Amino acid sequence: MPIRFPKLHDNRQALARPLRHASKVLPVLGLGACLYLLSHHLSDFDVSQLGLALGQLTAMQWISACLLTGVSFAAVGQYDAVFHRVLGTGVAPGRARAAGVRAIALSQTVGFSSLSGGLVRLRCLPELDLWTVSRLSVLVSLSFLASWAVLAGGVVLWGQTGPTALIILFLGLIGWRVARFRPDSTLPGLSPIIGPTLLLWTTIDTCAAALVLGLLLPPELMPEFQTLFAAFLLSLGAGLLSQSPAGLGAFELALLVLLPQIEQASLLAAVLAYRAIYFLLPALIALALLIKPAMVPQLPALQTADGSTRLRALARAPQADWSLVHQGAEIALNRDQSAGWLLRMTGRCLVALGRPLGRADLMELRDLAARRGRAAVLYKSDARTAARARRQGW
Repeated sequence: MPIRFPKLHDNRQALARPLRHASKVLPVLGLGACLYLLSHHLSDFDVSQLGLALGQLTAMQWISACLLTGVSFAAVGQYDAVFHRVLGTGVAPGRARAAGVRAIALSQTVGFSSLSGGLVRLRCLPELDLWTVSRLSVLVSLSFLASWAVLAGGVVLWGQTGPTALIILFLGLIGWRVARFRPDSTLPGLSPIIGPTLLLWTTIDTCAAALVLGLLLPPELMPEFQTLFAAFLLSLGAGLLSQSPAGLGAFELALLVLLPQIEQASLLAAVLAYRAIYFLLPALIALALLIKPAMVPQLPALQTADGSTRLRALARAPQADWSLVHQGAEIALNRDQSAGWLLRMTGRCLVALGRPLGRADLMELRDLAARRGRAAVLYKSDARTAARARRQGW
C-alpha cells in the first residue's frame, strides 16, 4: 500500500495558523505582564504625589516639549521620503513626509505599526496600490528597528570606550557597506548612503523625543543627557519588544529601573505628560486630518504609452531603435502625445535612448526619473537635444 505524505502547502498552512493566533495574543499578554510588573514595582507608591508633580509643570515646559515633539516628527517623516525614493513610487517628497508623519503618529499609539501605518498611508496616498503601501510600511518599521539597534549599541559603546572607538567603528562600517553595495532592480532608489541617512534621522528623532521627556522633569532632577538618552533608548527598546500599544508598561518599568536616582513621582509625571504630548496629541491631530479624503495628485507630464497609443508612437518613431519597446524598453509621451522619449531603466538610471520624438521636454524627463527614484541619463542623443541639455546644465 503506497504511503501518502501530506502536501507541503498544507504543512505551511498548519504552521502559519498558530503563528497568526500568537501574533494577536502576544501584544495583550505583553501589556498584561508589563502592567503587572509595574504595579508590583510601585506597590508602595502614593498616587496623590503624581497629581502634585503634574501640577508643578510650568507652561514653558509644556511649550518646549511640544516644539521638540514637532522636531522629532519632522525627522520621522523623512523615513517615508527616503523609502518612497527607494521604491520609485513617484510620490513627491512633501506628500510622502506628510503621510509618514500621520501614519506613525497613529500607529505608535494604537500598535500593530505595519498594519495601522499601512492603512493610514493608503488613505493619504490613494494613487498607490496595497502592495506598494505594505512594502513601504514594512521597510519603514524594519529600518527604524535596525537604526534603533545600531544607535542603542553605539550609546552603550560610547559609555564604555568613549567617542574615538565608536567613530572608527562607524566609519569602518560605512566603508564596508559601500564596498559591498550592489544595485537592486526591485529597489531602484537604493544607494549605499541610505543606511547612514536613516541613522541620522533616527538620531534626531530619538534625541528630540528624549529631550521631550527630560524637559518635563524638574530641572534639578534632570540627569546628564548621555544618561537620559541611554535610558530612553533602552526603555524604548523594551516597549518595542513588549509588543504592547505604545510600549505601555514596559517603557515605564524600564525607566524606573534605569533612572533610580530620580524621584518616582516626578519621573512618572514626566512620562505621563510625555505620553500626552508625544502620543495622544499627534494621534488626535492625525485622526482629524484623515477625516477629509486625500485628493489624487496631478499625474506627471510624461506617461507610459501602451496599446494603440504605443502603436501610433511607433509609427512616428524618429529612428529604428524605437523597436526596442519589444525588448523591455518603454515609450513615455507628454500629455498631448506630440513628443516623447524611448526609455530603459538600468541600475539607478532612467536612460533616454537616442533621438526623442518631437521636441520632448528635458525637465519632464528629469521629473519622471526623480519620481521613480532614479537619475535621468541621455544615451546616444542627437546633437540638437545634447545642445539643449548642455544649456540646461545637464
